[in-house]
Amino acid sequence: MLRVLAAALLVAVGAATATAVVLVHPLWWGLLLGGAATLATAWALPRSWWARPPWALGWVVVLGVVLQSSPGSGYLVAQDVAGYLLLGLGLVVVVVVVSDVTTLVLRPRGAPPGLRPEAGDPTGDPAPPT
Repeated sequence: MLRVLAAALLVAVGAATATAVVLVHPLWWGLLLGGAATLATAWALPRSWWARPPWALGWVVVLGVVLQSSPGSGYLVAQDVAGYLLLGLGLVVVVVVVSDVTTLVLRPRGAPPGLRPEAGDPTGDPAPPT
């Protein structure tokens, strides 16, 4: 129950982080500080289903929402270098989380992170036996 609550809180933290980065990204120091905060948070969170993926979900959802335009208003992310760097930062967030999730799913249960199963090891082989 605590992990579900932590996951919900991390969605909100990711959304708040992305909102702050989007608002300050037009300034060079804002983009630099927002990128550093985003990458430091992604690195500091534990590699588990309840930590990094919910945080990244909140981050990417906010980025997706601000990329939409509504009638009578403009875009929050311009088509300039800062805007493209912000989109690249969003891509880095997605790649880090996808690589973590695939690592968590494909490693054998109880194995330390980074350990890959041996070739032919039935405990680490995700394919069903033939």
